[in-house]
Amino acid sequence: MNTESVVILTPASETDRYGNTVADWEDVTYTTVDGCLVAPGGSSEVNDGRTATTEAPIVYFPSAPAVTALCRVRVRDETFDVDGVPDRWETPRGPRLVVKLRKVAG
Repeated sequence: MNTESVVILTPASETDRYGNTVADWEDVTYTTVDGCLVAPGGSSEVNDGRTATTEAPIVYFPSAPAVTALCRVRVRDETFDVDGVPDRWETPRGPRLVVKLRKVAG
């Protein structure tokens, strides 16, 4: 299998007026991770008065980098939102991270 490099975009966080932690995309840290496997997760098309497509690839990280639901991930020059909480996967070769991504266009 061919592996590839992906970039994790981690925003600074701040607290909104309701006490919730929110992303501050004015201050972003970029982390490149080599050796990732990227699998297609399918796509869908929504036609509710507009034409929208959703892409949902899955990234298998070779280690367990710091990725949260607030992060974004750049794969093959496209930026995706992290969809939900990443899953930690314990393997005989050490911990791995499985991250579901999502991007809606249209």
